[in-house]
Parts: sequence; C-alpha cells; structure tokens
Amino acid sequence: MGDKNEKVKEKLFSLSWTEYRGYLEEGTIDADLQEAFEDEDYDIGDESELSEEDGEWFICDDGKTEYIIKKESAEKLNIYTEVEAVREYGEKELEYIDEEDLIADKEYFEKEGKKELHPSKSKVKFKKRKKDFATFKNSSYYGHLKLPSGKQIPLEAKTSTVPLKLLNYSSRVECNDSKKLLYYDIDKTPDIREGISFFSFLAEAYLNELTDIIEKGFVREYVKKEENLNYLKGKLKVSRHIKNNFANPKFYCRYFDLTIDNFCNQMVLYAGYKLEKLLKGTSEVEQLQNVRSEITSHVENLKNMITLRSVIHPDEANNIFITRKNDYYETIIDISKMVINEAYYQSEGMKSTSAYNHLIDMNVIFERTVFKMFSEALENFSYNGSGLKLEDQQKFLDTEESIVDLPGKDSLNMIPDITLFDEENDKPLALIETKYKKNISNPDFYQVLTYSLFLKRLNRDFKTTILVHFTEESNESSERLDISKGKIYLEDFSDEFGDSEEGGDVALFRIKINIDEKPGVKFEVKTIENELKEKLKNGDGNWQDLRNL
Repeated sequence: MGDKNEKVKEKLFSLSWTEYRGYLEEGTIDADLQEAFEDEDYDIGDESELSEEDGEWFICDDGKTEYIIKKESAEKLNIYTEVEAVREYGEKELEYIDEEDLIADKEYFEKEGKKELHPSKSKVKFKKRKKDFATFKNSSYYGHLKLPSGKQIPLEAKTSTVPLKLLNYSSRVECNDSKKLLYYDIDKTPDIREGISFFSFLAEAYLNELTDIIEKGFVREYVKKEENLNYLKGKLKVSRHIKNNFANPKFYCRYFDLTIDNFCNQMVLYAGYKLEKLLKGTSEVEQLQNVRSEITSHVENLKNMITLRSVIHPDEANNIFITRKNDYYETIIDISKMVINEAYYQSEGMKSTSAYNHLIDMNVIFERTVFKMFSEALENFSYNGSGLKLEDQQKFLDTEESIVDLPGKDSLNMIPDITLFDEENDKPLALIETKYKKNISNPDFYQVLTYSLFLKRLNRDFKTTILVHFTEESNESSERLDISKGKIYLEDFSDEFGDSEEGGDVALFRIKINIDEKPGVKFEVKTIENELKEKLKNGDGNWQDLRNL
C-alpha cells in the first residue's frame, strides 16, 4: 500500500454570483440553490448545512464536506468537491452504483488497438473487485484521469516539488532512451484541480516536437494551386485565362505543387502562433520566458515558408490523419489539436480549466533531470586531453568481458542509466545510476557494484560510480546537494585490472538531491545544477577532480 492519499479540490461547475449571492450571505440552502445543483446532476441533501470561512462557503452533510463554493470573479462562483488523489504507488477504491459504468471504466484500461501512448498502455492498474467496486493502483505517475463513468482520478507525485518544474527543466535534454515519459488521451477532458498548471507542459511539449520536426524536415504534400504564370504549367484554365489575360502575355494555370506549405504544417504553425499569444498572458511568464521566446522565433521563421492562416476551426484540425509519410508528426498533431480545441489548462486569470487525460512518468523525469544536470556541469571537462560525452541507457553486452557464467544463458545485458565516456577512445570512465526514491536499499548497491565490475573490465581507467537519489530532509545549509564518498575495493583484482597501487578500486559517490518545496521554501532546479558546477570547477577541468569531492 502506498502513502496515504491526499484530497484535492476538483471543479464541478460555475454559477452566477449575482443570482445566488443572497443565499450565501444569509447562510441558507434555498430550493433555488438545490435546483441549480440538480440541473448539473449534483444533489444537496435535505439535512445539509451551509457555512462560510475565509471567503469560501462549505455545504456539509453529517459533518462531511460535500461541496465548496468560491467566488472567482465579480460575477462567477465556482463549485468544487473534494476528491481523493492517488499518490505514486498508492491505490484507491472506487464505488459504483451502476455496473455498466464499472464495465466501461474497466474496458478503458483494457481495450486493445489504442495508441501506443494511451493511458491503457501505462503501468497503472484497474481491477474489478465485485459488481459495485473496483481498485485503481498507481505506479510512478503524476497526472489526471477522467474515466468513461465520469469519475476523476488526480494522481499526485510523492515529492513536494511541483513535478512540472522538473519536467520543464529536463524536457529538451537530448537523450537516447526509449522510455515513455507521457501517456495521454485527448478524447477525455477532465477539469484540472486548482493551482496545478498543465499549460507549461503543453508549451514545452509543443516546442520539443517542433524542434524534432525541423531537424527531420517538414512533410511535403501535393497542393492544388491556381495562378497566373509566365509559362505554361499543369493545366491551362481557358475561361479564367481569357478573363485575366486578354491583353496580358501570361498563362492562368492549375497545377499540383509538392510543398511544405500544406494544411498539416499550416495547422502546426497556427498552433504555435496561438500558443505564443497565450503565453503572453500566463502568470508563469518567468518560468516560460525562454519557451515563449523560442516558439516566437520558430513562428517568425516558418511564416516565410508556410502560410499562417487567420483561423483554423476544430473540425478542420480533426480531419488530419496520420500516414506512413507523416507518422513522426503524430504527437505534435495531437498537441496542435488540443491548442486549437482549447483542451488545455491555463492559469486562473486566463479563465480556462480543462486539459486531457495524461500520465507523466516521474521515474523518467528524474533520470532526465539528473542527465541534464551532469551534461551542463561537465560541458567544459576533458579526460587526458580528450572530450567527455554522456550517454543514457547505453547497452553493454556481457560476452567477451564476462563477469559471470550463467547456465543456459549466453550473456547479460548491462544498461546503466547514464554512462560517461572518453570521447576519443569511446571508453567508459564513470556511471551514474539514478533512483527516484528517498532511501537507497541494498539491491541498489548490488546493482551499481555489478555494473562497476563489468565496466572496470572494459576499461581499467573506469574509476567512478555515482548513485543519485532525492531527499526532502530539512537541512540548515542552503545547499541542495549532499555528497558522500565511499569506495568499491577491488584489491583482489589488481592483476586483472592492471593497477597494482589501487587494486583497481572504484570511487563510489552517493549524491542526495534535495528537492524539498514545502511552504516558504523556494526551489528552482537550476540552482542544483549550479551547485554541481561549483563542486566541480575547483580543479583544472579534468574528470578526475570528481574523485576529490
């Protein structure tokens, strides 16, 4: 069983402040107020009571809060209920009145043939217990789901840090892993809980996909064109030619042009233009300043090659289909549809509170965050005059340099999270293993010990192993990195590793990253990266300096 699930506010609907102000100020539940709730398919019990505290009204039944009413603007009241969020590796029991709803929800997680990134392909579990109960189990996901029955399941991270901060920091890191960061379903649009902005993720995701497409090249399609030309091209439109060129030595032609100025790219450009305008008004402008700047730059450049349409309607956007030629557009097309359909969350001041079903894998976010920190910190480092490079999920085959002979199995695959290489000789110098957990266990040490033994046999200059995890422990220092050093003793292998003085010993570092973001504690991921740079910069830029931290 996971950590105890917390409750969050979930928006249900809105009412007019002017129309219901009197009832709230009098503290009475009138028949008109009950009817307003019934019109939205919500009930207020006959024994319910209305109370006010700190500018919010609470409708309680038998001491339990059923609804929360909050004035959001001069004319709008938002109605909320409290929904139990499911933390990472936690679970939640769902009760059903209608068995058909239960079956529909179960099928949502089991239906075959859906997109590879549909939530049903993730590691969350939905299990029917009996005809009116089911259990939902989360694994390492943060996000939000709305099921076919209408039940909403907010998923909470096990850290106090806003997950989107880690995501925004790491989203554009160039890595090789094929792990799935995001699962989504744009056909389901739940209401996002107050205070959690999905908009920043959407902008980041759009920019990432657009950058990839620019590198791969824009898809070209045949587009029908009609225009006056100095030469004959395609088919001559006789009637229009006579009308337009009676005294003009030109040809009015209809032809098909293979071009990037097609509807698919026009939709992507329009979505970027709309995002750029929306980002001007977001309350997260400081956090998204660089994202907006890059999107603006891309939009301005693309306008020289692709027509920026004044408007694209949702029906038009929904008519685009993925083919073999544009399959690498799949994600950005979905994102563009969300922008055009306005199926996203914006901050409260932007008056939109919808999104789509999404699950974000926190394990992947943490690993990519650590990858980027070390990539930035080691940018100017070298090893014996050679440059350094980081690779993630690099596969090593335990064959010629075998450390174990397994009966019935030819070899083992060794896949450290992150490996540091001598760029010139392509030899491993260090490994970095990330663990998205607060405490390190014995199996974690066994894992890095096995990797270290193997990589040491590949390269005797391999001398550093780093185990990184997070902590939220309070500490008197303002530092966010807690680094402790140990050693993997390999004296018995001195001949094997060709290092008689140290016996091939490997320095073992344990780095705890403090990502605490409790009330009153300011947290920016960039500060941790800067701390790591400070730890490393005291030397002469040679990788060996880390051994002396």
